[in-house]
Amino acid sequence: MGAIAPVELFQRLQVRAHAYAHRLRYSPELVNEAVGILRASFGDEWLGAQDDAPGIPFSLGRHPLRMSLRTAGDSQIMDVLELCQYLKSVPGATAAVIIANLKSSYGDTVPQLAFAYRLVAAGATGVHLEPPAAGGRLGDIGFQWAETPFMAECYAPTVAKRGEGTAEELRLAHDIMRLLEGRTDAMSVAVRLVRPLVSAHRKAVVRAIYAAIKEPVTTQFIELDGTTVSVAPTRWVGPGVYSRFVTHGRFNAAGEPDMFSRIAYGDREQLFSILGVPPTGETGSHVGIWYDQETRVRRSIKKPLGPELDRLATKTERKLGQTRRADAPARLLIVRTWIAHEFDRAEPDAIRALGRRLIDQHERVAGVLIVARRWDSAATRHRYLIHPVAGVGRPGADICESLQKQESQLLVPPAPSTP
Repeated sequence: MGAIAPVELFQRLQVRAHAYAHRLRYSPELVNEAVGILRASFGDEWLGAQDDAPGIPFSLGRHPLRMSLRTAGDSQIMDVLELCQYLKSVPGATAAVIIANLKSSYGDTVPQLAFAYRLVAAGATGVHLEPPAAGGRLGDIGFQWAETPFMAECYAPTVAKRGEGTAEELRLAHDIMRLLEGRTDAMSVAVRLVRPLVSAHRKAVVRAIYAAIKEPVTTQFIELDGTTVSVAPTRWVGPGVYSRFVTHGRFNAAGEPDMFSRIAYGDREQLFSILGVPPTGETGSHVGIWYDQETRVRRSIKKPLGPELDRLATKTERKLGQTRRADAPARLLIVRTWIAHEFDRAEPDAIRALGRRLIDQHERVAGVLIVARRWDSAATRHRYLIHPVAGVGRPGADICESLQKQESQLLVPPAPSTP
C-alpha cells in the first residue's frame, strides 16, 4: 500500500466540509476538531495508506473511513463528523480496542458506538463499551436503565429476501463491474435475460463481454442463447449528474432495468441505485440488467415477512449466549437488518412469534430492536429506523420505546445552537 501525505489527505475534506457547513447544518468548528480526533486516534500513516483492492467492484475492498476522507461528498462528510462525535465519548480505557475494531471491522463497530451514544442521550447511566460476558467473551454495551443493569449486543445476521435477485444475477452484475472497474474509459453494458440465470450461462455472458471490451471499444450487440447484450462507450461526467446510459440500436431497452450498478466517486448509498438525487462525485461505467418475466414476477410479489422473521429469530438466538453473565443483567438485542425497512409488512402474529422466541423463552431479555441506518435528507443526517419488540413485564423494557421516540429528534453531529 502507498500513502497520502496528511495535508493532501485532509485538504479535500476540510475545504468541502467548511463550504457545506451551512447547508448541512453543522458548526464549521466541528471540521477541524474532527481532523484532530482522527489523526490522534488512527494516526496519519494508517489514514493515509492506499487500499489495494484490485478486481473488487464499487470500492468495497477499501476501508469506509479512508474512502469517506477521499470522496468527501455530503454523505461521507456526515459519516466522518458522526463518527467523531461518537469517538469523543469513548472512555480512555477502551479507546485502543475500539480504534482497532474500527480499523478491522468498521461496519460492525460504528453501530455499537451509535447506540452507546443514543443510550446516553436517552438517560442511561454508566454506559460503557466491551463489557465482560460469559465464556471470556465481550458484550457490546453495558449500562444501567433506572434501577436495572443491562448488557446490550449489536448483531447483523444475514437474512436473504425472498423474491429478490438470485445469487447468479447478483454475481453477473458483480462480474461485469469487475471487468469495468479500473478502466480509464467509461462504458455502458446492458443485459436482457429471457430465462432465470444459471451459472454456466452467466459465465458465458461474462466471457462474451470480456471479449467485447478489448481496446478499441466499439458499440456492439451480442446474442447468447436468447440473452441479448449491448456494449457501448459512454463518458465520465460530474459532479452532480449521471453518466449517460448508451445502448446498441438493436438492444431492447424498454422499461427500467431491474438491477443497475454504477462506478462512481460519490455517495456509497447511490452505487446500487438508478434512482435518487444525482451523485456528488464523478460517475462513469455502469451495468443495467433486465430480468426475465418469471424472475420479475417472483420479485414483485410482496409477501408477509413471517419466514424472514423466523430465520432472523433462529440466527439471533445464537447471539444471546454472548449477553449472559453470572450477575444476570437484563439484556437488550439490537439487530441490524433490511427487515427494518419493510417492518410494516410484518403481521402481528409473526412479530409476537419473534418476541416469544427471543424474549419470552430467554431469561432477562427486556426487548429486541429491529434497526437499519438510513439517510434522512430533511435532517441532512443518517438516522436509524428503530422498531421495538419489548418484553411484557420485563424490567427495563421501556428502554425500547424510549430509544425509538428519541431517534426522530436526535441529530448527530448536533446542529449549531441558535443565538
